[in-house]
Amino acid sequence: MSTPITTRPSPSLLERLRVGQPVSASHMRRWAQNLGHQRGYNVQQYGAFHYLPRTVLAAGTVVYPVLYNRRSGIESQRVVWAAHPDTDGALYQFSLTGGVGPGYDLTVPSTRHIAATHHSHTLGLSTSGVSVVSATFTATDQCKGLRSLAICEIPRVDTDPTNDATDPGLNESSIEPRNRIHTPTSPDTADGLRRMIYELDRARTEYRGCRQIATSEDRTLDTIQSTSVGYAPLDWRAHTGDPTFYLLPRQLYLESDANACSFYIRYYWSGGGTAKVRANCTSLTTGTTASSVITLSTSGAWTVQSAALNVPVDGADGICAVTFDADSDATVIDISNLAIFDTEP
Repeated sequence: MSTPITTRPSPSLLERLRVGQPVSASHMRRWAQNLGHQRGYNVQQYGAFHYLPRTVLAAGTVVYPVLYNRRSGIESQRVVWAAHPDTDGALYQFSLTGGVGPGYDLTVPSTRHIAATHHSHTLGLSTSGVSVVSATFTATDQCKGLRSLAICEIPRVDTDPTNDATDPGLNESSIEPRNRIHTPTSPDTADGLRRMIYELDRARTEYRGCRQIATSEDRTLDTIQSTSVGYAPLDWRAHTGDPTFYLLPRQLYLESDANACSFYIRYYWSGGGTAKVRANCTSLTTGTTASSVITLSTSGAWTVQSAALNVPVDGADGICAVTFDADSDATVIDISNLAIFDTEP
């Protein structure tokens, strides 16, 4: 039996709760509903990126990749894109591949009317972990490329852990007064207080906050680049200024326990020498620093690599600035994606 996912948390006043009093089934039901809301309704937008116009000649192709880290229980995502306004009647082909269910392919017009350039599609998910979702823009006639691309997870309507133990939440009927709320012996089954505590912990550990900068794969104009000898800031050629994140890490433990994250890059490297890309975290209130270095291992092909990054959580505000630099050893590094994913255990 499936359990509906609520669109808002169920109200619960602390004054109604008493320590040492018998557990009420209504209390448990509110917990179950709020757990379903947390795990099935609070979804994330994994990217909302904007791109500068370019001339894409007829039959020309531009690829726009996005790194996506799927959470358990998420089954579909919404992809919204818009092309730069152009001549009425000009056509382009838009396709999505990687990390999703069946691929998507559509030929649409590129028009000078901005409202008519927006399109969207819903995709089912078929992989877990970090994957690359690539939007490919192929011009039938001369166009100006994508203006924006956004990816957002879609909330669940209901959950059915009785049928599939990997579904989020728990079977709400198991906490009715006539049932034994302390069962089962294993949290992998759908019922009971132990399952509820297990799912509450999963709601914490499987939250996957994402901060990401993405460009196209155009190594002539658009990628973030490094050609330095020794560490130097990256050259974000399509924009003014260095790529930087300002983030508020999650403090789940003590101030001395950093927020565990992963630093991801997607790059194309010409090879030769020893090339490294580094993320540098600095607490804005205490000055505490941390860094993570990725040593590039593949040349001549677009590649995704990652490294652990422990973001400091000390200080009154806890806000950290994350900057990036690289030592390309006089080679050329082209980066299409810089991302930080929350991986708190």
